Amino acid sequence: MKRMKAFYHSPAPQLAPYIHHYFVYAMDRATVRQVFPRGMHILPTAHGKMGIFFGTPTVKRMSGRAETQNPQIGFSGFYNRPVYYHTDFAASMIIVTFTPVGLQQMLQFSLAEISNCNLDVRDASAGDHDFLCNEMFSTEDWSSRIRMLDEFFFHKFREVEFPERAAHIAGYIMKTGGDKPIKSICSELGIGERTLQRTFLNGLGVTPKAFSKLVRFQRAVKVMAGAPGRSLTDISYSLGYFDQAHFIREFKSLYGASPRVFIRRRQSEAGMALEAHKSSLAVPATVS
Repeated sequence: MKRMKAFYHSPAPQLAPYIHHYFVYAMDRATVRQVFPRGMHILPTAHGKMGIFFGTPTVKRMSGRAETQNPQIGFSGFYNRPVYYHTDFAASMIIVTFTPVGLQQMLQFSLAEISNCNLDVRDASAGDHDFLCNEMFSTEDWSSRIRMLDEFFFHKFREVEFPERAAHIAGYIMKTGGDKPIKSICSELGIGERTLQRTFLNGLGVTPKAFSKLVRFQRAVKVMAGAPGRSLTDISYSLGYFDQAHFIREFKSLYGASPRVFIRRRQSEAGMALEAHKSSLAVPATVS
């Protein structure tokens, strides 16, 4: 009988501006091999994350790069390409998904510096690493661990001035599906392009154009996963692309393969996928 625990948990209400959700999952070795026989792909997402691994950390591989082991506790910035994770051991972890502006407020450097990579928390703050290790690894009770995380983040964010303008703009881009040109965003929100760029870089550590591209990609993934029989032409125009070729080109730049390949992989692995983040999608890898 396979053993698996997987659930989402909301942060304390006062943390909602910074943290979207916690995701907990734990699997024994046999379940890992059955559900993810070749590992899993995490798709690009417009949210920074923190991963806390309570067993053997997973190994990460990205296209054109050597394999690297994830840190026991690590931050990751926005990904603009898919990443492949695999482990041959039991998996047990908490993934913290921040709001678009959340993680940047914890860092003393731009989130752009850890795009497409994981940063060991001890390299950002040895004190935070030691505190989390001492607290989080002192119990196996998930409710207690989540409570400890709430307390940790409350302490981290209580002295932070929340970036209202950056959060408002990011929310507007997400609400409109990421298909608004930069000039239209500026016109509708009544701000200049330089102000928009500066606000985004300071609040999110990424440009509004790059953020919009990730939002469009996430929207496309949800549309195709929910309606695999829908034509690419229809999807392209509904997402605000100029034409099907533009959609395919942009999707491939983030996913590493065409939309048709994505749909085929989803169909071939039907019923086996485990959603690792509410804002992104984990699918069993089809190639090792």
